[in-house]
Amino acid sequence: MPIVSSKIKSISVQIDGRTYVTEIHVYDNGDEVEFTYLGEEKDDFNQVLKERAVALSKETKIDYERQKVDNLISSFDELKSSDFQLVKTAVDSKTPKGIVSDIDSIK
Repeated sequence: MPIVSSKIKSISVQIDGRTYVTEIHVYDNGDEVEFTYLGEEKDDFNQVLKERAVALSKETKIDYERQKVDNLISSFDELKSSDFQLVKTAVDSKTPKGIVSDIDSIK
């Protein structure tokens, strides 16, 4: 899910010159995420906004890929030992007996 929109919601300058900045980033599915940070007077808040949008998009892509891997792993975890036994039986029935006994002796 890439970020499709980012904007600075508010800027509040403090007595000491630092600035509270609140950003809003919108994903392509409409979900919003808000960040508030205390910046320095010299900070380029628009640049910070752009860099955070890029980082959020990258994190989202990594999370998506990680979820795909997790789903694949969990599908293997769901296999029961009886399922493996069924596969072994099917292989054994198609394999010449001498080879099966050699394979069993390796275990």
